[in-house]
Amino acid sequence: MLPLSPLRTGPDGASGRFLTRKNLTMNQNLTEGPPDWDSLPLAALTDHIVETHHAFCRRELPRLDAMLKTAADQHGRRYPALRHIYALFTKMSRDLYMHLLKEEETLFPYISQVEENLRQNLPVGWPRFGTVENPIRLLVEDHDHTGNELNAIRRLSNNFTPPSSAAESDGSADPDFATLFDALQAFERDMREHIHAENDLLFPRAIALEEAACGGKKPSAP
Repeated sequence: MLPLSPLRTGPDGASGRFLTRKNLTMNQNLTEGPPDWDSLPLAALTDHIVETHHAFCRRELPRLDAMLKTAADQHGRRYPALRHIYALFTKMSRDLYMHLLKEEETLFPYISQVEENLRQNLPVGWPRFGTVENPIRLLVEDHDHTGNELNAIRRLSNNFTPPSSAAESDGSADPDFATLFDALQAFERDMREHIHAENDLLFPRAIALEEAACGGKKPSAP
């Protein structure tokens, strides 16, 4: 079994290993434009996901939950969709907290360790969860479920449009509703970017990395 390096606490309570090598690479790359993730180490990508998208989740989930609870309590009778949005968001929040931990405490450290062992020409064995494809498959299912919940919230909120009957006398949206719906839309946008970074950029490269490192017949699922 491949040993995992100790974790340390990152920003916003996130756990993960923040590599000096990665930070130097990112600083150099940012001066030249958006990062080319296909050419950067996977450790740089996982740290970017934790520091950017995971940190955003941990910051916005409690804030949005409180805003939605207030809106549902005060206006839910007049606008029933608010109660449905709040219920959906509360469930999604619980699932996301667990999802982040699974990535930060198991998958991301494993990917970084495999990459580091390859760099140092050290042997790499199959992990305790069989192969990286096993947790990735479950995480992709989580992403699909989150995507469906985001679609439902978008539909219930009429594409994040404040209720027309909640408009002010000058025709503008009620500021409380506008702030809430803008925040929900920003959360959805970041989650779409978050899911893309993992499904399309990280996971395929992690599978290929493990195959190159471990070789041979894959073990059965644990």
